[in-house]
Formats: sequence, C-alpha cells, structure tokens
Amino acid sequence: MYMVLIKSIWDIISIFILIVPLTSIKLAFQGKFYMTFGLIICYYLEKNIKLFTTGLSPTIFKRPDNAVNCNLFNDGGKVGFKSGFPSGHVAIFSYFCNYYYFSYYPSFNLKKFCLFNIFPIIMGISRYMKDCHNFYQIIMGHILGIIVAFI
Repeated sequence: MYMVLIKSIWDIISIFILIVPLTSIKLAFQGKFYMTFGLIICYYLEKNIKLFTTGLSPTIFKRPDNAVNCNLFNDGGKVGFKSGFPSGHVAIFSYFCNYYYFSYYPSFNLKKFCLFNIFPIIMGISRYMKDCHNFYQIIMGHILGIIVAFI
C-alpha cells in the first residue's frame, strides 16, 4: 500500500501531478483520447531520456546528491545517484497545461501562454526546493512538455 509522505509545502505541490492522469482518464471516458495519448508519449519520452542520460555529464543529467523521496508519492528513498534529466513532474505538468493552452488558443497569445505556464513553473520551483532536480533538468522538462503538447 502506498503512503504519501508530506514534510513541506513542496511535497504538497509535487503531489498535484496526480491531477493529470485523473483528468486524462476522465476525458478518455468521454471519448477524448488526445490528452491521454500525448500524456503517454510525454511519459515514455521522459523515462527513456532518463535511461539514456544515466551516467552522462553529472552536472547536467545527475540529480543533486542529496535528492530523497522524489517519486510520485514523495517516498522511495535516496535517488541522488540517478539521472533526473528531464524532470518528469515538470514535463507532465507542462504538457497538461500547454495541452489546454494549445486547445483553446490556436494562435499564439503571449499573455495567455504565460498564464497557462505559471503552474508548471511553480511545479519546477517545488522540484528544485525539494532538491530533486537542478535548473537544467527542470527547464528541459518544461520544454519537453511544451513540445509534446504542441505536436
């Protein structure tokens, strides 16, 4: 049985990632599979990039040495030796927010784009404050989410 560990506000923000699969399932039951399909692609790319970057240039790809409890439920122990490139939490949340942005605003609107990307930025800040990722991993997670949502 999974138990969610909450030790700080950053843990609470990290758990908001659960909104994405729940919304995706809801839309799938309504016959709208685009979000689910994109979510699967984003997740698959993120996991495979992490596998590929394991052991490469530690300053960019490796998680901070003191990274602990960085998975979905804020448990899992020490993960400072693993690759964290790109941030999965940020990639999935960025995909989620940008999916809605591109769905409702087909022509680019800078104000709306910034508004829709506030939440992925907050997720990135929480992942940084939890010492789960460095700046490069968070930025690449955000970019990955935007690219998958755009496609």
